[in-house]
Amino acid sequence: GSCVCSLFRLAMVAMALRLISLALAFAFLGAAADECVAPDCVQEPQPCAAVQVSTCTVWPHYCSKIKHGLEVYCTDDHVCACKEGFCANSQGVCVEQPKVNCTKKVSTCHTWPHHCSTTMHGDSVSCSPDRDCVCGEGTCKEADSGMCSEIEKFTDLAGVQKQNESPLAEAPIPLSAFFALATVAAISVGAAAMAMTLRRSTIGEAPPLLG
Repeated sequence: GSCVCSLFRLAMVAMALRLISLALAFAFLGAAADECVAPDCVQEPQPCAAVQVSTCTVWPHYCSKIKHGLEVYCTDDHVCACKEGFCANSQGVCVEQPKVNCTKKVSTCHTWPHHCSTTMHGDSVSCSPDRDCVCGEGTCKEADSGMCSEIEKFTDLAGVQKQNESPLAEAPIPLSAFFALATVAAISVGAAAMAMTLRRSTIGEAPPLLG
């Protein structure tokens, strides 16, 4: 009887370990599903609402890098502006231009005359060589429709630098990963408990201390 019980407990532990493996695989798949994958989705720079941080009309036409960041320069018009790829934040500092996940595909255009409706999808839509109706440069598919709309300008990038300093805080954990981690935790506790029970039954009760 004890041998059968031991075998049963071993089978339960093996099943628990297998469930843990499946839960981890589910977590990785869920995280991959949330990623932006080309060509349907691409990362596009978010347009700057402003690039000017100050002026440099007075000689020696200098823009303070201490005040405005290393990417500032004095233009020919004597304006302190951020270099390409950088935007001005509300504090007058040049920060890296953020990128947004942009869904491009809104429909298909396989059938002749390979036309994409501008009425349904907006003026920027066109038929790609792969016969997909895709949004043009600077526009993305709206989340709740098939319309291509312009990427909203980033008006205040004050918090972007702080986020860039901590990349882990930038990417939210997918909901599927939360469920998978919770499942792993529950199964791990159960497996540990079964392993302890199996160990006790295999070793047997400790002999009483002699008094």
